[in-house]
Amino acid sequence: MHGYDREAAVGPGHDATIEFVADQTGLFEVETHETGMLLTQLLVR
Repeated sequence: MHGYDREAAVGPGHDATIEFVADQTGLFEVETHETGMLLTQLLVR
């Protein structure tokens, strides 16, 4: 997750959990490391 510098190892059929304190405002992208495919965005206000 960009901006918070968090990573989790995931793969097909596997879940991952990232715990953090959302103390930075903005729009943060969550993407795959290898392909850069955008998975979701997190908006913190």
